[in-house]
Amino acid sequence: MTTEELVDELTARFTGWSTDGPQGVLPYLSQAQDLLMACESHQTLAFDENGDMLTLETEAGKKLYSLPDNIWRVSGVMLPVLRGHHGLRGAPITIGGVDYWAVKLLRTQDYVSHDNPAKVIFSEDPKGLAFVLRAYVRPKPLTSTRVAHVIPQPLDGAYLLPATAMLIDGVQNGNAVEARRVIEKELKPEFWAQMNKGEQSENIEPVRRGF
Repeated sequence: MTTEELVDELTARFTGWSTDGPQGVLPYLSQAQDLLMACESHQTLAFDENGDMLTLETEAGKKLYSLPDNIWRVSGVMLPVLRGHHGLRGAPITIGGVDYWAVKLLRTQDYVSHDNPAKVIFSEDPKGLAFVLRAYVRPKPLTSTRVAHVIPQPLDGAYLLPATAMLIDGVQNGNAVEARRVIEKELKPEFWAQMNKGEQSENIEPVRRGF
């Protein structure tokens, strides 16, 4: 289903709701997509234009680094073993057959908003080194029906549509916190179990969540 088709389904179901505005379904569709796709999976790993994991260029003495808006989370900050670890504390790790030195004594912060993006915060001086990031992307916000969502068929109808309906129901019925809990604890694990099958079948049975 396209973003526009999903919006049409939602506005047909929820009386008085429109595409956007104070009672617009589109922001909730975008929120549902964010909730479902926020996962440390090989399918959400961030790569550069060459197909390599992202690089963080640092400056000597600077410890705080904000990341682009399309990054949701960083779970690893590493140096290629062949370049040495330059006295930074850490541990060896192998990813895709490549040996790295995973740096410790740092903190990361997930994306919250444009004004509060994902961050890497070093506890030690990064010494102007270039680090490799194990980072995960977040979907492009659905600001228009012309923006394509990222969830493949038939999982968009089976999971994205019901998740959005739950959020809208939550707003209407005053149980928005419970709606998000159900998405996170029940719907999302089922969604990723399907995503991780690798090959999506057209014969998948949709989860019945009110549609």
